[in-house]
Amino acid sequence: MSDIRWFLANRKSDDEVIVKRWAADLRAFLQNTAGPDYLVTVIDGKTDFDQHAVEAGGWKLWPTNVVNRIDPTSRRFFYDGVCVPISRERGLAVGKVTDTIINGFLRRADQPGEDGYVAAWNIGSQMPMGNGTALEPSEVVDITGTSLLAGGDWTNWSRIVLAGVPATGSRLVVPSAVEWMARIDLGTPAAPVKGPSPRQPSAPVKSAARGLPTSARTIPDWQQATSRLETLIDVCREVSADIPDAADFCDSVSESATSMAERISKFKSVSAAQLRALANWEGGVARWQQRRERDDDARDDDGDRNRNRR
Repeated sequence: MSDIRWFLANRKSDDEVIVKRWAADLRAFLQNTAGPDYLVTVIDGKTDFDQHAVEAGGWKLWPTNVVNRIDPTSRRFFYDGVCVPISRERGLAVGKVTDTIINGFLRRADQPGEDGYVAAWNIGSQMPMGNGTALEPSEVVDITGTSLLAGGDWTNWSRIVLAGVPATGSRLVVPSAVEWMARIDLGTPAAPVKGPSPRQPSAPVKSAARGLPTSARTIPDWQQATSRLETLIDVCREVSADIPDAADFCDSVSESATSMAERISKFKSVSAAQLRALANWEGGVARWQQRRERDDDARDDDGDRNRNRR
């Protein structure tokens, strides 16, 4: 089982009980998205500070330690990414410590062969972004940078810049939460998703490489992508019905796949990010399919043994 670990960049002033609930909610969502072969952990800022600040060299050096800490077992970076809670009430301003962590992960992502996923998570109600657009509850959006605020207040140091939300207030189409999470490479799927009868199985999927840029990639025809999505949705229904443990994961994938198919059909184009999301969804569902087939084989073997005893 592989580990995926996320840092929740809450404020120092946030209530500890509420922060723990945020971390639990985010972990549950990401675990359902990642599937049964991965262990997702979300660690909030206070917990990490209490455990690592002294060894990091104190408050000033701790943010850099969050970004660059190495897991002693895997020898990989301790955290795969950072998620910043935002809401209509909180706004987009962050303190100096969070600003340091955000930009540290963004710099890390620029290094060849390395990752640094940075996102904002709307923990509140619908969040207006200007020009009649809004972030929906629980929507996750990429953070592309920060903009320094005047005044030098370390608790109100900068404003995060969101992908698709330029300074004019107009907002482009951004990935859904599941789609954003699925950008992370979860390894090559053990087998392609098998389509339900009578539809033919979709073509084998190649997992995206870590840090794969969204430009300069061959994009399959949008109709091919929507066909794969339709197959995936059908398979999700079957797997969810057969394996209760897979229901949350399959329902989440099915909902996001439906939304993606509608966007692709509307704009008659498919992006590299959408293809990476689709590939990871197919891989996750394929692993559940393999479990279902193993269970079926085990039941058949039990039946054969029982008949032989008669």
